[in-house]
Amino acid sequence: MNQKTKYAVLIFILCIALPTFAHQGHHKKPQSQTNVSPPSTTQTMQNQPAATHEEEHEIQSGETSENRDPKTIMKEAMWSHTHNKIIHFPLALGVTASVLILFARKRPEMLPIIRILLIIAALLAVAAYFTGKAQEEPFEKGEMHEFVEWHQWFGIASGICLWAGIFVSGKPNNLMIPYALTQLLLLAVTGFLGGILAHG
Repeated sequence: MNQKTKYAVLIFILCIALPTFAHQGHHKKPQSQTNVSPPSTTQTMQNQPAATHEEEHEIQSGETSENRDPKTIMKEAMWSHTHNKIIHFPLALGVTASVLILFARKRPEMLPIIRILLIIAALLAVAAYFTGKAQEEPFEKGEMHEFVEWHQWFGIASGICLWAGIFVSGKPNNLMIPYALTQLLLLAVTGFLGGILAHG
């Protein structure tokens, strides 16, 4: 197995693993530690915070899932919350490419693979932007509106940086390491803000 094949296999594994670990533990519910008498219905309704957009969707899906066949559920899931599904790919590919760039000055044979990752990530970032705008409305007047604004602007900056990386990674140069560190920071902040919006 030559060097390029080894790099391709490593990149493929990273791209599959990153989105998987990103969601690990998101749906786990904490177990109660002590036995406490249940509060009255009135107290529960007063103390319970308003459900987020994602929670409302899960509740509605849970209420109707018993009456739908798996194919219908799969079809609806494919086209609902599209941004949440697409965004993992530019994030994972961008992070992978940025990490590889840190080593590419000493291994310039990695640059063609890095450029391919950045091209795919940049294209998917455009799709993530438009699907994100389509999901913005539920947050416009809520307490999460400010987070949406910050997430949007950091997302735009990350997308521009991904496109710039296609040119920076053309050949070994002094901009590669500052670029990779900047891109990693932008993607980390964008992903963190998106996590707040999606999971609270």
